[in-house]
Amino acid sequence: MKISVLYIVWLFALLISCGQSKVNIGEAHEFYEAVNAELDKNTPVQQKFIDKLLVAIVAVNKENKKVDIEELTTLYEQSKASCTSETKSIKALKEVDRGIGLKQAMIDYLKSLNEAFDNEFPKTIQMFGSDEPDKFEKAKRMLVPRLKLIKENQIELNIALSNFESKYEKLIKTLPLLTGSNFEMRKLKDFEFTASKITDGTKIELLSFSGTKDFNENEIYYAQFIGVDLSSGDTVRILELTLLNAPSIDQLPRYGTYYSGGGTIEKNRIGNNEYVIFNKNQSDIEKGDYKTVFGFIEFE
Repeated sequence: MKISVLYIVWLFALLISCGQSKVNIGEAHEFYEAVNAELDKNTPVQQKFIDKLLVAIVAVNKENKKVDIEELTTLYEQSKASCTSETKSIKALKEVDRGIGLKQAMIDYLKSLNEAFDNEFPKTIQMFGSDEPDKFEKAKRMLVPRLKLIKENQIELNIALSNFESKYEKLIKTLPLLTGSNFEMRKLKDFEFTASKITDGTKIELLSFSGTKDFNENEIYYAQFIGVDLSSGDTVRILELTLLNAPSIDQLPRYGTYYSGGGTIEKNRIGNNEYVIFNKNQSDIEKGDYKTVFGFIEFE
């Protein structure tokens, strides 16, 4: 008996469809919440260490300043334990939508981080504690390829998150976040800004500082420095990862020096738990449209 080509195609399509079960919206919601819970819990710990490491590289390069190895080691151990725990939790999840592959994107990202915690990160800390000449250049050569890989995997992760959010849009709620009477939070991914670059070592005349306070520990907050770039005369917005018990604008010197700390602004790698702090008392200046950079200001 002859079997028509049409019948074979139909049978093949049927077999494929049988192997693809529909995604239950409840399972998708639980999966999405579980992934974001791990990101919200662990990203601040890991980011704090990486930021501190990048700041240390700047410190070593600038007048060969001594690095606080004890503090860096403590942050490293906390961050490494966090990454190990996060990896275990993510591996235990069931991938609910293989077409998007959010779980796999998370695993790839965490793998690049775990490998750094086993190799480049501890070696860099050890190097900072040594008397080796050209520590900055050696640390930079060691870290740049790894950080590039981590960044690439983080971009892929955020693309997967974005695709998941778009497909299951009912899961995503971008509600405004208000904290206290003076602060208003805006999600960084929803915050419209014009990304720019400033050379490390640029002098900044400070005009405004949003300030900060102890917010939700599972979220990442960026304080705002508004100032004049004295090399160009442009007014710029500098977003800096917040520090607890930060000083008020009245307590800060008028002039400071900008450093990037390795930070960049890329919309497709911004997490769902990252916020910009707006201080209502400084709203006249903070809500202006300025060129924006990540980084920090060092005051004398």
